[in-house]
Amino acid sequence: MNVFKKLKLNMLEFDRRLDVETNFDIIKREIVVGNKNACMYYIDGFVKDSLLQEITRFMLLTESGNITNIKEAKEYCQKLFPYMEVEAKKEFDDIETNLLSGCTIIFIDSINEGIVADIREYPQRSITEPEKDKVIKGAKDGFIETPIYNVTLIRRRIRNKALKFEHVFVGEDTKSDVIICYMDDRVDTKKLDKVRDILNNIKVKSLDFGSESLVEAMYKKSWFNPLPKVQFIERPDVATANVLEGRILLFMDNSPVAILIPTTFLDLFQEAQDFYFAPPVSNYLRITRYIISFLTIFAVPIWLLLVNNIDKLPECMKFLEISEQAKIPIIVQIFLLDFIVNVIKTSSINTPSMISNSISLIGAVIVGDIAIVTNIISPEVMLISAFSAMGFYSQPSFELGYSFLFMRMMLVLLVQVLGIWGLVIGTVIIILLIATNKTILGDSFIYPLVPFNFKKLIYTLFRFKKRS
Repeated sequence: MNVFKKLKLNMLEFDRRLDVETNFDIIKREIVVGNKNACMYYIDGFVKDSLLQEITRFMLLTESGNITNIKEAKEYCQKLFPYMEVEAKKEFDDIETNLLSGCTIIFIDSINEGIVADIREYPQRSITEPEKDKVIKGAKDGFIETPIYNVTLIRRRIRNKALKFEHVFVGEDTKSDVIICYMDDRVDTKKLDKVRDILNNIKVKSLDFGSESLVEAMYKKSWFNPLPKVQFIERPDVATANVLEGRILLFMDNSPVAILIPTTFLDLFQEAQDFYFAPPVSNYLRITRYIISFLTIFAVPIWLLLVNNIDKLPECMKFLEISEQAKIPIIVQIFLLDFIVNVIKTSSINTPSMISNSISLIGAVIVGDIAIVTNIISPEVMLISAFSAMGFYSQPSFELGYSFLFMRMMLVLLVQVLGIWGLVIGTVIIILLIATNKTILGDSFIYPLVPFNFKKLIYTLFRFKKRS
């Protein structure tokens, strides 16, 4: 429905749409601009009060002769409106969406368009370094829940006209702001068009849980594969580096992370810390991370296989034998320890920060000590399970860490039931999961292995001096 020429009709329609009488936070203010009646709508708490006051004062002081011949909202904005971020809208749906996004709406009698002034000021937290992705050296800023500030953090680092930001609304109920960020001269245009097409055709009521909800709405295929489809980034410096490489970022309102598209398996092993050290140190850290990731999945299953067949091992490997058998089977001990670690982790998350460290320490020491003293869990099982748990937290990506956790549990069960064949079958399943997983755009998850690109593979696995 288009905006009417009569102010009273516009006010009746807008009052009906927004139920202004019920919603106490939607403010309606009738004023006189020159010799014409006008009405302003805005949401309390979403506007800069001082700026709104100045704009209102200017409008009230408008002389009658200046507005008498104004027939279009665009002409009024160009000649009389004292603010830059303003535009005219004809459709009530567009105007309603802008108001609910925090903009101020102005209707003037005899003008059949609404004026949308962007004088928003969202509630927000300060820009701080992300808890998960801290670095010893480097910038200490991170993304927050307000997209415009996240955009500014990228603009500050890339002063190039090729940097583009596009805006779309997603979600029929929430109408969440989603920003597409890319370098116009480096991005793969086919992938960019595909991202636009996916976002414009998402049919969901709401995106309740930010970026994760957006990813699930974009990727509608089966989710049985635990491996991640995208990478979530909280650091502007990492996001900047990826944009300069030709990748696409998605920012979403109310989410402090950027979604990196496309993301491959090897990308998930990279960490911001790698780029703040010299290449030899960075490569050492990366190789260590690759080894830890391998051991996180295979250390416990291989150890269990060897212990279950200790009588078949050569004398030099007899040290793996458990010194004192516990009261419960080894397989039960392993899963019990995994459960205990999850209990401690959950309690730490849900405990006030001032005592969370104490809770973790008390839980680990008391539970671990009692379990060994009462001979419920063997010290060897405690040691190998603790190593695997630490390997989970060493992953730069939480999503990848949980994927490895599920893979390890699957391998442990298969090894217990089928022995060496269980390890072989489980390894084949893991390889198939990695090889058949697809990015959110349907590309190969194991690029540059498939399709093979040797140069890209080397530069992904290892860090070299930055090329000019």
